[in-house]
Amino acid sequence: MYSKKQLHDRAIQDYDHAIRLKPDDAARFYVNRGNAYSEKGLPDQAIQDYDKAIQLNPNDAFTYKNRAGANSIKGLKDHAIQDYNQAIRINPNYAEAYYSRGTIYSEKGLFEQAIKDFDRAVSIKPGYVAAYNNRGNVYANRQSYDRAIQDYDQAIKLNPDLAEAYHNRGKALQSKGVIDRAIEDYDEAIRLKPLYAHAYGSRGTAFDALGRHRDAVRDYKRQYELGSRPEWLVKKLRDLGVLK
Repeated sequence: MYSKKQLHDRAIQDYDHAIRLKPDDAARFYVNRGNAYSEKGLPDQAIQDYDKAIQLNPNDAFTYKNRAGANSIKGLKDHAIQDYNQAIRINPNYAEAYYSRGTIYSEKGLFEQAIKDFDRAVSIKPGYVAAYNNRGNVYANRQSYDRAIQDYDQAIKLNPDLAEAYHNRGKALQSKGVIDRAIEDYDEAIRLKPLYAHAYGSRGTAFDALGRHRDAVRDYKRQYELGSRPEWLVKKLRDLGVLK
């Protein structure tokens, strides 16, 4: 059995060979090699290959989208947005490009643009679970909790095993003061994904709100043990005497 790294290395060697054989008709090989580099966590090499692919075939929306992803990994969000813009110009019905651009807009705090892109993504691809979930996150960030819950409901309807949607809906419910239902969602998120550190922390805050402090401490400790150690959690555990 080859490891994932070994498979990527073998694929890169194969694409190297294919490019040498057909250098003038190698756009798809550059794209595929770029994808392998990206999956190996080498975005600079990936971008170089996507650049070469675009030189050979400047009208492939998929390549621009992939280069955008590599730019995003490097933290070059504006470069990524430019590439998503070009992908969408080439293919105005490219749901994944709208979704990915919407995600970056959300990260930049440009919530109106993000919602428009998620709207477009789900209009093109009505079963786009991630778009509903992420649009829900944007509404939650804007404190439009009812709208957020509607999107999480839809994400869960489409994929009942999506732990993140239960967790996110739980947070929206908790923000509305519906603590018992929030805990039910956190429970389900943890059942689906037992190592979901943030869900333990969120459930801990809900238990605290109900005065169930022993249960809260148990969940806070579990989040910490799972390696998720945000500043608020470390402070809380120190205040409780759990950490020194």
